[in-house]
Amino acid sequence: EEEDAYEEVEVEEEVDEEEGEAAYGESSASTLAQRRAAYPTTIGDVDSKRARGSVGREVTQDDAEPSGPVPKKARGSIGLAPMSRPLLQQEQDTPEQAFWAGEPTKMREWIDPETGYRLQYQATVVWPAAGGTDEEDAASVPLVFFFSGLDTGSPGLATIKLDRVAEMITRPCVIVAPILPRGKWWILDCASDWGFVDGELLVDDIRGLLNWIRHCCAQAKHIGTLESFEIDATRPRAFGYSAGSYALTELLAHSAEDGDAAAPLFWSIGLGAMHGHGQPDLEGVDGKKRLMHKEAILEKYSAYLARLENNPGVPGGIRCIHHTGDEICPLRYATPIVECLNERQLNLGLPGVEFREIQELDSSKKRNKSCNHTYQEVAFMNTNFLEWFLQDFGGDAWEEGQAAQAEHL
Repeated sequence: EEEDAYEEVEVEEEVDEEEGEAAYGESSASTLAQRRAAYPTTIGDVDSKRARGSVGREVTQDDAEPSGPVPKKARGSIGLAPMSRPLLQQEQDTPEQAFWAGEPTKMREWIDPETGYRLQYQATVVWPAAGGTDEEDAASVPLVFFFSGLDTGSPGLATIKLDRVAEMITRPCVIVAPILPRGKWWILDCASDWGFVDGELLVDDIRGLLNWIRHCCAQAKHIGTLESFEIDATRPRAFGYSAGSYALTELLAHSAEDGDAAAPLFWSIGLGAMHGHGQPDLEGVDGKKRLMHKEAILEKYSAYLARLENNPGVPGGIRCIHHTGDEICPLRYATPIVECLNERQLNLGLPGVEFREIQELDSSKKRNKSCNHTYQEVAFMNTNFLEWFLQDFGGDAWEEGQAAQAEHL
């Protein structure tokens, strides 16, 4: 039983105090601090060298030290396609041990007992900056996952302006952000500028990420409430930008292996600056060695679309935002992906994809205009997107979703 246990540790990221205030904003800092004070973290810190994409030592399953014996089927276990056996959680999860407890800069680490996949991530609760949220305003707290792009310069939650989110929401939400694995294009084995073309798909990494998402849903569902609010753990939302949006589409495609018979995992998804695996043509592709494998580039893109055609669907809907002049992720390569997702949604009787083409950028500086690829804030940090993305569905669980199955496992 102990061999099946996973280890989850918390890492204190060394962040300059002034830099931290700039990253997470001052307007909602006091509100967030007051709220989080009610949920102190009890997991010990480890050396900060383990917080920078690589871990100081190999963490094995033997290292895990549960507070008590771990049952064969822990209360948070999930066993869902394409998994071969249920995940195990700590025997007891309490608000003090919630993965969102502590400051946004704190890092945690999770090891998938099925694949051995290792992941560092951050999580926090974002409360409305105006305060005054009560049960009449929100019946549930959304659980949100964010996947960043490759060139953000900051890991995890530092990529998101949490103060702006707090100013735009009317009820709290839990935001969880995995840290981009070093040397990878999320779920491809190459992190170079041409990683999306040269990289090969890492199926075990995809399964590991899916298992982690299910694990977070199961733990949130087990904890149940945040103060007086129910946590909507059965309707996980996810949004991603650039490489992060590509990773989300692969997670969507692999979230079940049973085609039409599979239950959906994600309730709603937001995709910004999207691209796929490979390209449908060789325009702009350079490098003599790379062009020697031109057939593989085209085949990767075709295989990628084929995977998307069998995704289990997104009941709450999909929104895609793309800049018309994006030179890093050209619109002409994103359009077939949108069409594929839209056709699948309609075939499943679900809402069609909402596709928004924009021309605004996050900054008017010349360096940002050079490639028209910096528009994450324009895409996601607005009330139109957040109100749709975080809309309240009451306190009832989404029983048709994969995460709800954790209740009886």
